[in-house]
Amino acid sequence: MRCLNFYTLICLSSKLKILNMKTLLVAGMMAFAGFASAQNNATAPAPATQKTATPAQKKQMTPEDRAIRVLRMMTVKAQLTDVQQAEVKQILIEREKAKEAAKTNTETSKGARKSAQSAGDAKLKAAMTPEQWTKWEAFRTENKAKRADKAKETNPAAPANPANEEDFY
Repeated sequence: MRCLNFYTLICLSSKLKILNMKTLLVAGMMAFAGFASAQNNATAPAPATQKTATPAQKKQMTPEDRAIRVLRMMTVKAQLTDVQQAEVKQILIEREKAKEAAKTNTETSKGARKSAQSAGDAKLKAAMTPEQWTKWEAFRTENKAKRADKAKETNPAAPANPANEEDFY
């Protein structure tokens, strides 16, 4: 009688192990299927959570929106005070409106935008301390280099300077 009980226990325990293994296998497959379907349903992050605006979003921005975007960067990178922020905001809005107005006239568009940019920069330099201006200029230079590197990565066949005919042809 005792052997029969022992044999029954062994058989029962092996059946439980097999049952547990099957259960784990099925549960694992269901979990994998759930993760796979969750990946298919994933959506892109909302534009509000993006760190920077896409080119299409930048085109839709008003001059005030662009000025506020630059002001936020300047506040962080150059550590503007509250008083400076108010003054810089007005300068940036004026500069962006002048650049926007220059876009409408295609004949002198580039020159007018550059002159509006340089006039705005002169006003900004007067509104900021020399240390703040140095920090801001360093950030702009670094950002410009990053954009140039990114452009090279996306289009490596493009010449560095298309105005130079030797490089272009």
